[in-house]
Amino acid sequence: MRRPPVKRPAHHKGDICCMAAQRSGIVVTGSRDKTMKLNNIDTGEVYMDWRGHQLEVTKVAYKFRNGKHFVISGSRDEKVMLWGFGLDSPLLTFSGHTKTVSGITVNDDGHIFSGSRDTTMRKWDSETGKMMAMNHKSRNLITHMVFNSPTKTIAQSSEDKSVKLWDERDLKPIAEFSKKNNIQTFVEFLPDGMQLLSCSNGFNGDGCEITLYDVRQRKILREFRGHEETVTSVSLLGWPSANSIQQFTQRRLILSTSYDKTVRVWNLDEGVCLWNHDGADHHGPLYASLCFQDGCIVVAGADGALVSMQLHARAGRPLLQTLAYTSSPSSSEY
Repeated sequence: MRRPPVKRPAHHKGDICCMAAQRSGIVVTGSRDKTMKLNNIDTGEVYMDWRGHQLEVTKVAYKFRNGKHFVISGSRDEKVMLWGFGLDSPLLTFSGHTKTVSGITVNDDGHIFSGSRDTTMRKWDSETGKMMAMNHKSRNLITHMVFNSPTKTIAQSSEDKSVKLWDERDLKPIAEFSKKNNIQTFVEFLPDGMQLLSCSNGFNGDGCEITLYDVRQRKILREFRGHEETVTSVSLLGWPSANSIQQFTQRRLILSTSYDKTVRVWNLDEGVCLWNHDGADHHGPLYASLCFQDGCIVVAGADGALVSMQLHARAGRPLLQTLAYTSSPSSSEY
């Protein structure tokens, strides 16, 4: 734990806005520098560099289907693109949105779903590039989207301060949760699809909460407060070896990131913050996170920051160790 983290040069020339997991330690990053990269977090190597968007890449997703690896991206250039591994040019470009693409997700059949600031959600055929369904809802400026396989449901957060559920077959509305006081920036299902988490924007501790919803009862179960600025992502944590940490086998833990440069670990069932990792020495504001079952954690943010962390437990408490981080030569030293 006392070993200092490895410092590496940043591969992106702009903020990393989004990430998708290929497998533990291998992640796809999308950046304001208009590029996407396939990164090995353990070694710092970049395996692929995709270029094709004309403006900032806002969302990325990964899908393995029929023995092939695919990456889907959305951008401020209003385009959705499908990419293959080992190929420099996109396989397909999906056109139709009239404003920034702000949500991307993929279902089990490989169909692509995109959401935009044009208040539309669209379903695309990943084989032909044709639009299969569309839903338009006034003032529904989408900020994030996620698909849940067990329930065949799509959840999305919005600038209208609400979280909504949609049927993945035809994009018909299923439910809309009561509006919060702040814009909802991110949404994530728990694995069984019966509970849902969302994140709020905010300033100086006003707002900045994580909300846990009961999907069946359509109600808020709990709020998690402690971040001082906008909360940008939340993920369910995995443990390296749950059997060796008996005191945590009955606890569900989540991890959150924020503009306030901190990474927090929470007890999902009690709403208590168990660990507050202040990363100001290694990175700026954070925009995305990924958690893997082997305890590997990756967070990303401003100035191409990409940070590798490991989840541990000491004296019955979780803690995070920074293993490596990137530093952009064009930015101030963190």
